[in-house]
Amino acid sequence: MSAETYMRRLMTRCSALAAPLARSHASEENERYHESPQRVAGTSVLAVANAFAVLGLLSEESAEALMQEHKVALESMGVQRRGYDLDFGDASARGFWKARVGRRDGLSRMPLRAVPARLCLRIPTGDFYVDWLTQTTGGIRLRTRVVNADPSSGWPQDWASGVEIYDDHGRSYSLRGEGGVTTTRRSEPPFSSQGRFSHDRIPELQVFKGAETLVPNAGEVGWLEFRSTETGQTERVVLSAPVELPVGRADPPWPTPGETYLSWLIPERTYPSLGQDLDPEGAAEVIAAVAAGLLAVGALPPESELLRRVIDSGYRDWHDGVQQMWLAGVKDPDTGPMLGEHLSLVARLPFDNAVFVIEGINMADDVVELEFYGFPLKRGTYWPVAVRSFDIRATDDAGNQHITIERGGQGGSGCEWNGRCVLWPPVSNKAKRLKLTVSTCWEAAWAEIDLPGRA
Repeated sequence: MSAETYMRRLMTRCSALAAPLARSHASEENERYHESPQRVAGTSVLAVANAFAVLGLLSEESAEALMQEHKVALESMGVQRRGYDLDFGDASARGFWKARVGRRDGLSRMPLRAVPARLCLRIPTGDFYVDWLTQTTGGIRLRTRVVNADPSSGWPQDWASGVEIYDDHGRSYSLRGEGGVTTTRRSEPPFSSQGRFSHDRIPELQVFKGAETLVPNAGEVGWLEFRSTETGQTERVVLSAPVELPVGRADPPWPTPGETYLSWLIPERTYPSLGQDLDPEGAAEVIAAVAAGLLAVGALPPESELLRRVIDSGYRDWHDGVQQMWLAGVKDPDTGPMLGEHLSLVARLPFDNAVFVIEGINMADDVVELEFYGFPLKRGTYWPVAVRSFDIRATDDAGNQHITIERGGQGGSGCEWNGRCVLWPPVSNKAKRLKLTVSTCWEAAWAEIDLPGRA
């Protein structure tokens, strides 16, 4: 069966389930759309379209045209839809396949060299920190913080005038903001003369965390010098050569791309309710529709272990609770330099149809955070169309296995992504080495990393 034929069968089923709502023409019936079997069926159509497009079984244009045809059919029946329930625009398939098979000479965010800068300057609007400095194919990028800055200064742009930047060739640079987040928090409360907290005197800190690009893109540099226009203080950052890591190819996590995609669609813990407000039973039906579609078009082998796996349907609430409480304590500092050990790597893994670079590693106590670059890495906005492009796992030298939890990142105009993730469960202080395995639906590769400060 072709992918389009299966899609049309699914669309017909969805329309049949919508018919009672259309016949009633009653607002209260349409309000029940979000709780009805038709909503589950509609989400299934979207999930299958995304899976087929990501795996190259159906072109993105054909998938989007089918989704649009289905939406028009529902609306012509009088079914009122709200929100994003059939929106293909936010799917992880958007632009993914073209990026995967296209040329890579236009990549602008791929790391070439990187260094944990740990730089701090006093500037007119506060304390200016550079945590990481990375030379990429499109220029030099900084991860920055500004603390105690005056919001009226129009940041992030205006405060940049407090910093002058030069390189070892005598060239000067300006900073171009790529965006960031401004937060306000109170500092440690001082004590009054009576030994009590004086809440009315707690000062507020304005903290901006963002990313900047140096302008112009002048190519290779040996070092960069940062100078405060207020104090004259200067700090120099040397861009050293990347660390050589043992890397190699690995077997993909499953025998076929369809099995890998399906395994990533199935939640590792509880069934999600994000995006489509589905209960566990509804989410299971969506997964079943994708599995049946992959099976029907020959992308999921009948003998696949996934079809025989007994999945624990119970909620593991306490596991999730432990993870969330631990993550709540994994935060970047607002003030002061980065804590712990930091190592620049810039190791590119051997993929044929993807680019993955381990940019660096940050460690503090049992927290191990990876800085990475991936292409094509397209992020959907909600399940079931936010299926990852890369799977990152690690095994330490004691044989303990770890998954990764994303901590955010920043993308370019295409399918490039600079991200950060932490290993879970936490890495024991006794571990000295990690074997990192990164997978796409089609291939996998590994790298071995000696943990900094653990010799």
